[in-house]
Amino acid sequence: MPWRRRQKVTEQAVRRTVDDRGKRPPGAPAGVPLPRSHFIPRLILFFGGVFVILFTIGIQDTESDVLSWPRAEANVLKSTLEEIREADRPDLFRLKVSFDYTVNSQTYKSDQLSPFGFQANSLLVATQELEKYAPGTVHQAYFNPEDPSQAYLTVYGSRLSYNIFIAIGMVMIGLAAAVGLFRR
Repeated sequence: MPWRRRQKVTEQAVRRTVDDRGKRPPGAPAGVPLPRSHFIPRLILFFGGVFVILFTIGIQDTESDVLSWPRAEANVLKSTLEEIREADRPDLFRLKVSFDYTVNSQTYKSDQLSPFGFQANSLLVATQELEKYAPGTVHQAYFNPEDPSQAYLTVYGSRLSYNIFIAIGMVMIGLAAAVGLFRR
C-alpha cells in the first residue's frame, strides 16, 4: 500500500527473506533486494565484450592502414617453418619469411610476413603458405611511405572474421545486460 511507511532494509532482513540459492521464498516481501550474486559475471561479460570489440577494431585499423600503403616488388630470400611444441596445446607452426625490396633506389630487407605474423595449427596449411613464399618467388610488398624500412608481404585479416568477433563482443555485452533480467 502506498501510504504505508517504508521500513529500512537491513542485512538481517535480506538474510531472512532470501534462501541459500538467492531465490525469494514464497510470501517474502518484494521490496527486499536479492544479493548481488550475478554482479561479477555481468562485469566480466561486459568488460570482456568491450575488450573483444576494441581489440578487433585495433587489428582491423592496423591492417587497413597497411593495405593503403604503396607496393614494391619483393624477392623472398628465405622462408622457414618453425614448429612450436607445448604441453598444454597441440602443435603450432609459425612461418618465418625474409625478403628484400627496393624503394627510391634504396634496397631494404624485412622479415615481417604480415603485421601480426602467421601461425597455424595445421601442418598442411602451414606447408601451403611455406610453398607460396618459397625462396626466389617474387611478391608485391606493402611498405610504409613514412618509413620504407617497414614492409609486409601480406595481410591475413578479412572483413567477415572481424565482423564475427565484433558480433561476439556485442553478444557478450548483451548477455551481461540479460543476466540480471532472467535470474531464477
